[in-house]
Amino acid sequence: MRLPRLISALMLLLTAGLPAFAASSSADVPHLRVQLVVPDSSLTPGQTAKAGLYFKLEPGWHVYWKNAGDSGEPPRMKWALPEGISAGPLQFPAPKRLPLGPLMDFGYEDEVLFPFSLKVAPGAKTGPALLHAKVDWLVCREVCIPGKAELETTRPVSEGAPTPVEPDAGLYARLSKQLPQQPPAAFKAGFQPTPTGFRLTVITGQKETQATFFPAEQNVLDNPAPQKLTSTANGLTLDLKKDANLTANPAQLSGILELSNGRAYEFATQAGPPVAVHAAENSTEVASSSSPASPPSSAPAAPAAPSLARIVLLAFAGGIILNLMPCVFPVLFLKGLALVQSGGEERHRMRTHGLVYIAGILASFWVLVAVLLKGSKRIRLIKKNKKN
Repeated sequence: MRLPRLISALMLLLTAGLPAFAASSSADVPHLRVQLVVPDSSLTPGQTAKAGLYFKLEPGWHVYWKNAGDSGEPPRMKWALPEGISAGPLQFPAPKRLPLGPLMDFGYEDEVLFPFSLKVAPGAKTGPALLHAKVDWLVCREVCIPGKAELETTRPVSEGAPTPVEPDAGLYARLSKQLPQQPPAAFKAGFQPTPTGFRLTVITGQKETQATFFPAEQNVLDNPAPQKLTSTANGLTLDLKKDANLTANPAQLSGILELSNGRAYEFATQAGPPVAVHAAENSTEVASSSSPASPPSSAPAAPAAPSLARIVLLAFAGGIILNLMPCVFPVLFLKGLALVQSGGEERHRMRTHGLVYIAGILASFWVLVAVLLKGSKRIRLIKKNKKN
């Protein structure tokens, strides 16, 4: 009975030491500040108001784009809103390539604003409206730390004309311009499969000397691979390497193309010669009290299951990386000390210790695998029920 009591006491001490935060429009948490930005002083029935989710990050830390790349997750919001008010999906600015060892992430450093809209129904009740959201994110440097906060602010619903609220209005005006634009009328694009990937051809009407393509879908491109740019008289071509597990070429490529002078266009293009393109939707679904998420209208070709050799190699690499983490050094020292101290013990006793140690590791990991498989099965059932 002593062990459960000891664990309970430790848990109480740990939770007592955690700071308690009252919900507000911003929160200062490890490695970042997160803030709910609503630039207008009031909400008007029958109108759509602008808003945004703002992150201010410590140097070297980053959060993620809607396609996080080789690792990570984008920020998400779950709303509790008054009747008659609904929140639109987050919109994502053009990201940066963020190398992390052999991997490549897509995300944002320093600061970023994810704009979204607040739609007010014509019959919405006038008076103070509490806008409350639960926010989840993943912030990374050499290590990744999940974070969450509850943010809320109040804006009155009234017929009067709204006025700007500082500093929200200035923050929104400065950072919302970083969203990718719809391609201009003269913009054309197309791609052709190559032995190693895809050749994306883009016509902009001028010679392009800088270009980076960010795929909207995962498991289509080899993210860390360099993108070879060839300038043409009226645009460019980019040679993109496909993901090693991709077995069937996708019917279309969608994503963001970043060019020189801060130009960024989000589009989707079909396989074939360059033609006029349609704009890709710059958003990811967020849970809302009045607008539930819906499944995407199209999906990329399903990648093949990785080979056993690849899985073993990645697992070995992960183990090496894990053992290089600073938090592991004390454990390695203690284990080494235990091995030295056991040098004088009998051989059968040492063998017994080793077998028990191995059995403990295997048992704990099999339990973890069982939990993950059960959770994965449950998620698939939920998705299947939603589709039906």
